[in-house]
Order: sequence, then C-alpha cells, then structure tokens
Amino acid sequence: MAVISTPELVTTHVQQPQEHARILRRIDVERRTGLSCSAIYAMMARGTLPASFPISARAVGWLESSITAWINERAGITEQQ
Repeated sequence: MAVISTPELVTTHVQQPQEHARILRRIDVERRTGLSCSAIYAMMARGTLPASFPISARAVGWLESSITAWINERAGITEQQ
C-alpha cells in the first residue's frame, strides 16, 4: 500500500485487480460462438451480432465482453443468475 501525500490531500492507494478489455479476432469469435465466418458477417449486417471494429489497417476485432454478453443473451443467461 502506498500513501500519496500533497499539502491539501492525503489518500491511500490500494492496487486492486482491474478488468482489462480483451479483443477477440475473427477465428476466436468463430470458436466462441460456433458460427462460420460468413454467418458472423451476415449477422453483423443484420445487427444481430455485435459489430467488429478496426484494430489495424487490415484487421478487425470484437470486444470479448460484447461477445460473451451476446452468447449469454442467446442462452438466456442473465448476470443475476
């Protein structure tokens, strides 16, 4: 534990684990969902699968959290269960 002190403020800083966003590539989305490449893009076009976003000039990715939420929604699982 570190104590950070300024003339006006004294606070205690405790490092806690933080959830880090993970980017999934298309092959990961295929494996996680069981969908084919063409089904993924067709469902994205219909708005029934989370959209990908560019991660470089020639690559796209999906947030793991959005794919997990989509899977849970399809399976009827809520966060409270």
